[in-house]
Amino acid sequence: MRHEEFLRGQLKKILLAASYDDSQTGAAVEHAMDYKRTNPNAGTEIVIAKAKFFAKHNTRPATPERREPIRQAALPKWKR
Repeated sequence: MRHEEFLRGQLKKILLAASYDDSQTGAAVEHAMDYKRTNPNAGTEIVIAKAKFFAKHNTRPATPERREPIRQAALPKWKR
């Protein structure tokens, strides 16, 4: 597990240094680590390439900030 944590941190530093957004970086690191888990023989260079490719081609918008507290959902009155 220590190697995975180290690799995760290094990938994040590499992508942030390449001026990718923080949300893109997080998603790309998770994608690369999933790839590493499914392909255990993949080398570090391949995992870095996967993370960079995902960060470059990811078009997911950043998560909007929540300004109000999250409320507990209530059931309709007829189901109570």
